[in-house]
Amino acid sequence: MNAKFVRDSLNELQSFEKKRDPLGALNIGQSYFRKDKNGRSIKIGDNVLSPEPTGDDMHQYDFFGTDDSFRDEMVVVVDQEDDYYEVESEKLEVVNENGQ
Repeated sequence: MNAKFVRDSLNELQSFEKKRDPLGALNIGQSYFRKDKNGRSIKIGDNVLSPEPTGDDMHQYDFFGTDDSFRDEMVVVVDQEDDYYEVESEKLEVVNENGQ
């Protein structure tokens, strides 16, 4: 990582995450490395579609949700009923970015 990338990430972090929990704000730097099943970058606030679960998935059905944060290699997605699930980024599909 170069210094410009870190500086830009911190600037974006400060402007994007002003109203969020400070620990959650640390996750934005990781978002640049998350890609959905179509190769699109996943960022906090993006609306995503999670597919039918397989094997060891936490969720029990396919659902539409919003990226809330990142935890290790997983994306934390909140569904329309305010339930939180950790889903592998390559299983998700970004429907629209930052809720737009």
